[in-house]
Amino acid sequence: MRNLQIIFFQSLRLLLSERILYTTLFSFLLSFIFLMFLLLCFWNLLPSISWAKNLFFGIYDYLFNYFWFFIISSAFIYLFPSISTIISGFFLENIVDNVNKSLGVYAEFKFEGDGFLGGIIAGVRILGFSTIIFLVILILKWFFISSIIISILIQFLASSYIIGREYYEIVSIKYFPLEESIRFKRKNFLNIFIVGIICNLIFILPIINLFAPTLSTIFMTLRFNQLKLSSS
Repeated sequence: MRNLQIIFFQSLRLLLSERILYTTLFSFLLSFIFLMFLLLCFWNLLPSISWAKNLFFGIYDYLFNYFWFFIISSAFIYLFPSISTIISGFFLENIVDNVNKSLGVYAEFKFEGDGFLGGIIAGVRILGFSTIIFLVILILKWFFISSIIISILIQFLASSYIIGREYYEIVSIKYFPLEESIRFKRKNFLNIFIVGIICNLIFILPIINLFAPTLSTIFMTLRFNQLKLSSS
């Protein structure tokens, strides 16, 4: 845990470093615009469901309070990480390059990756898998799980696994061919999953989530280099 704390604060310093500052500010602006758009959509949805009040009468307030927290939380976990990753995707592989230059390990790169497409591909994959998770959670919540907290927790852990896996791919594609990347991922499954949980928390926490794609990429790059060093 202490090691992860050190990596997190190191990530914050790199976030504002000269190499990454321009990307950080641009990613912040794009994420801010998207977050405001997302919140505006949810806000405008409220009046459109007023018909339910006439339909359900007294139990409307109970149903609204019960389900609205679940829908808002679930939809945010579903949409924000994937869309913000797609929006910032043009810059994420460049961030990996700059972090590794700061660490002095850039010369170890064996492959060029996908260029500007790596982050976008990761964001699209996160969106696709998160859509499946979201639909499964809705079914579980409707038929099997009465607790909103348990439903949100299951979705959070599942999406954390997806985020960890896809951000790992952004970094590992620079070092490994596909087969070796899969072996390394399996060997370090728990570590990558824990990084995914931390990155998912970064996407949720107010203010800091505006830097989430950039900060998550830096964090994963630093942790990846640690794991690579320890396994060599």
